[in-house]
Amino acid sequence: MPRLRRIFWVTVFAIILGAGWLVYNAVSVSLKAEHAHHAGRLTLTLLAEYVESRQGQWPSGWSDLEQLPPREHAGFHWPADSAEVQSYVSVDFKADPRELAKIPEKLFEIALPIGPYFEYRDVGGKQLQKSLQKYWR
Repeated sequence: MPRLRRIFWVTVFAIILGAGWLVYNAVSVSLKAEHAHHAGRLTLTLLAEYVESRQGQWPSGWSDLEQLPPREHAGFHWPADSAEVQSYVSVDFKADPRELAKIPEKLFEIALPIGPYFEYRDVGGKQLQKSLQKYWR
C-alpha cells in the first residue's frame, strides 16, 4: 500500500509540475508576442514618419530611423530601445518605395516579425501606405 501511495503522489506532483510548465510557457510566448506586436507597430509608424519627412525617401537602415524625434510607444522608448525593437522586427531597408506604393501587399514583407507575434501589419501599414502613395503614385 505505501508503494501505491508513493506512485500516486509522484504522479500528482508530475502532473502539477507539467501543468505549471505549460502555463509558464504559454504566458512567456504570449508576452513575447505582445512585445513583437508593439515593436512592429512602432516600426511601421517610424517608417511612415521617415517617408513623410523625407518626401518619399526610404531609410537605408535603423540609424536613419534613430534620427527621428524621441517618443514612447507601449513601453518602448525610441530611440533608446532601438536594439530591443530590432530584436522583434526585421526591416527590408533595400525595398523600393515606388514598388511599395504600387503594390500594397509588399508592405507585409518589409517589416517582418521575428519570433512569436500578434499581427500588426494590417493596422500599422495603412499610414505607411498613405505616405508612400503620396509621393510615388
